Amino acid sequence: MINFYISAFLADLALGAVLLSTPLFLIYMFGATSLTLGIFGAAGALVYSSGVIIAGRLSDRFDRRKILLSGCCIFILAYSILPFLKTTGQVLIAYVFGSASMSMFWPTLQSWLSQGLNKHNLMKSLTMFNVFWSAGRMLGFFSA
Repeated sequence: MINFYISAFLADLALGAVLLSTPLFLIYMFGATSLTLGIFGAAGALVYSSGVIIAGRLSDRFDRRKILLSGCCIFILAYSILPFLKTTGQVLIAYVFGSASMSMFWPTLQSWLSQGLNKHNLMKSLTMFNVFWSAGRMLGFFSA
């Protein structure tokens, strides 16, 4: 179980850093307006919210480990190339891929975490899971 908690912590640590630093990067490098930042937020939310439905179904049919690793690799790639991009359109494409990667990660991890647990153990594991991902998000924002 601890692997699930550590995964949630590290993923939200990275996500918190990305969610704070990307708008600042856009403002600094491209002089992004509030409209541009709003478009980024809306596009990311749209891709994530529609992606979790698809990824949740895929995680029930295919190997969860492969889906998780694919999501992590896409996340790393999408955000590690940001400093090399030349336009806000290119950054938006990377941001959308980053949002899609998170939609592959979270539903897969949560369904895997709950697999085969009785009610008592599920409540316990979800409590710890939420503590770890919340701590990761907090430290991610702080580290950014």
